[in-house]
Amino acid sequence: MNAGGVVYLDLASTPGIGQDELDRRIAGIGDVVAAVHREADRAGMTTLDAAERLAAARLDAAR
Repeated sequence: MNAGGVVYLDLASTPGIGQDELDRRIAGIGDVVAAVHREADRAGMTTLDAAERLAAARLDAAR
């Protein structure tokens, strides 16, 4: 899986995002993927369902 380039291109075009923040977010991709797999295993669901649950929780927290 390679998401670093996609994250970089998306964030690099965001005003106010510096290189440190880009590096931090890219470095965290592996942790997010691992969390999705742990949740999928724990809940007996697909990784897609676990990723969507994580995304929904993050969106709710940002509101």
